[in-house]
Amino acid sequence: MVVDADAVTHEVLEQANIKTALVDSFGIEILSDNGYIDRVALGKKVFGNVRQRELLESILRSTLEAELWRRIERFKSAVMQRRDVSRGVVILDAPLIVEWAMQDRLQRLIVVVADEALKIERLKNSRGLSGEEIKKRIQAQVSDNERTAAADMIVDNNAGLLQLEQIADDLWTELTRRMSSS
Repeated sequence: MVVDADAVTHEVLEQANIKTALVDSFGIEILSDNGYIDRVALGKKVFGNVRQRELLESILRSTLEAELWRRIERFKSAVMQRRDVSRGVVILDAPLIVEWAMQDRLQRLIVVVADEALKIERLKNSRGLSGEEIKKRIQAQVSDNERTAAADMIVDNNAGLLQLEQIADDLWTELTRRMSSS
């Protein structure tokens, strides 16, 4: 199972209490025409401004982190009830694991790295952000050196999607094998 922190964040942003706190803190202009939180507009307000980013984190973090762990625990509980330990691997796909010091709650931290220029190009293509917006987001995170220092395993993602998919398949096979044998 994969717990995607980005998808969970989308859900948390739409909780009434969170949305109200965000609009109160950052203004109505962070809402899209249909009333949802516009993450690009919110990002423009917080990335590049440490105080604003800290305010955003203070609004989101406890709710988001609790929801991530709730989903992980719910899945683990379901696995134990079925006694299907071989499928008990949970992947937490989250960019802020090291920033939020969550790695101590994980059995293994796998960090995926790529050259900065390649990360910028990929984010431009996938999210439609400008180079400047992307650089602000990257600068708001811990460095790759800090992230890899905390890692149990480092995956190089400079070659592209096909190689990354093969590495992910191999990792999944190894992790499920280890779960089956423990």
